[in-house]
Amino acid sequence: MLLEYINARGKTLLFAAPDGMEHTPYYLTGLQGAYGLDVDIQSAEQYPRDGETYIGSRVKPRSITLEGFIHGDDKAADRIRLLETLVPKEIGALTASRGQFKRRIACVIERAPYFKTSRGDKFSILLRCPDPYWTDAGGALSVELNGWEGLLEFELEIPDEDDPSNVGEDAIAGFEFGTRGNASLANALNTGQLTTGFTAVLSAIGTVVNPSLLNIRTRDELRFLLTMYSGDTITVSTSEYDKWALLRRADGSVENAMKYIDPAFVFFALEPGDNICRAGADEGGDLLNAGIEFKPRYLGL
Repeated sequence: MLLEYINARGKTLLFAAPDGMEHTPYYLTGLQGAYGLDVDIQSAEQYPRDGETYIGSRVKPRSITLEGFIHGDDKAADRIRLLETLVPKEIGALTASRGQFKRRIACVIERAPYFKTSRGDKFSILLRCPDPYWTDAGGALSVELNGWEGLLEFELEIPDEDDPSNVGEDAIAGFEFGTRGNASLANALNTGQLTTGFTAVLSAIGTVVNPSLLNIRTRDELRFLLTMYSGDTITVSTSEYDKWALLRRADGSVENAMKYIDPAFVFFALEPGDNICRAGADEGGDLLNAGIEFKPRYLGL
């Protein structure tokens, strides 16, 4: 396994397991905290009842410890590079990769590199991850509903309609640069182990009355009680701790769209596995484009 740390200024460090020593001078002998999670359980006791009553639980921030040694030719320079890159008070990211497998987690330095020998070749680093979940290193996943499918391909030659050679059975009448998709359903496949919120963008290319987004699997639906016109967009986030919705009109004006949400419906998240979603409206559903973007969350590597 190869671990890459990148700080807020873009400086990187590579840490390798024994099978990857050729990639970097930083050789890992120990990695703790990357796999399991600590859970804080809240409960109540009542005399003389046996046991306790479960109230709730929360996952604690993740702490990751990297231990290893420097095996490069210039250990002094490699030690300075560790200190210059692993700077406290900066938000960085740690990426774990093995073949096609890549996951990332945001972190801060809880303990700067600590060198265990006078020669400075053995080190210990402690990272703290406020959000304890790993995500895909490739970034957010996205699915489109009712969007446009590009058809433009090169090499492309557009003939002159007056060209006398452009006649007969082989005559070319024109080209399609794109076609509107007719799939109002799309699968937002959540490959993680937890439910996750998403950001959706609803765009009108005509008059749309009461646009909505439905998760067919769970029957959860998010519906807006308003009329959209060509060029209007609604952007909505259903993240657990960051729920919001904005309406941007074609003239550039922006307003809070939370007031337009139908109170009979709810913000919903994507369950692990398949999430067949459908964009629609009371009127003009075929004039509504929709896209969903989300990050699957993983409990460990």
